[in-house]
Amino acid sequence: MDFSKIDIDDPKVRGIAAVAALILLWLIYASIFSSGGGPAGSDIEGSRAALALDREGKFDEAINKLDSILKRNPKDSAALVNKGIVLDNHAMPKEAIECYDQALSSDPGNADALMNKGVALKNLDKNEEALKCFDTVLAKNPRSAATLFNKGALLSNKFRRYDEAIVCFEEAAKINPGDLDTISAKGQALLMSNKFADAERCFKEAAAIVPNSAILWYQLGVCAKNLNRLDEAARNLENSIKFAPNDKKAKSLLEEIRFKQRKKNK
Repeated sequence: MDFSKIDIDDPKVRGIAAVAALILLWLIYASIFSSGGGPAGSDIEGSRAALALDREGKFDEAINKLDSILKRNPKDSAALVNKGIVLDNHAMPKEAIECYDQALSSDPGNADALMNKGVALKNLDKNEEALKCFDTVLAKNPRSAATLFNKGALLSNKFRRYDEAIVCFEEAAKINPGDLDTISAKGQALLMSNKFADAERCFKEAAAIVPNSAILWYQLGVCAKNLNRLDEAARNLENSIKFAPNDKKAKSLLEEIRFKQRKKNK
């Protein structure tokens, strides 16, 4: 064909060009979103299925599935992040960080990789580095409830900066209200701050969600004891022991309270 003789003003030529442009756009769209709405080339559904396998206790199957995805595409950020999560769940934080770093090398703004790297660093007691990861994520997305929760847990459990931790949990709760982990963690930070009445409110809210939690009833017992409500503290601890009959700590505290009750009643 002699392309020099094509008249670009010809309506037929314009029509063919328009159709070709639409086909090209469709091909680009399909290549980007065929993986379920994630980054181009990421097998989102396969990566999620691997996490589900790990939750079912099928660690080897989960890793094999993720490795299969990564064999096809070594830069699949979703698979790299989820492999890191699976490894960290099984006490392999160093190997997890390698996965997160690989994801970040091709996608430096990957918030999931950076937040989960912070969790793995925390598990290695590299707490300052972990905090830097969480702060970097929150600088770009201050409404990341998961990052706020993890930062709060780090501040509370590792740094004992309870007031700052409580702020993180409160912000996370605004974004994700009713989350059991956030309510419980806030209660624990309040308890460690000797704010027993506030802590008790959190634990009661959590116990309404999970009424058979031995640890929540134990924490309610601790709060009631420190608020000098010994009868209620004893009942709470009895509930705790009902759900965890071998808990020596709960039994010891209950004996201490009963001794105080007998002494008071003499």
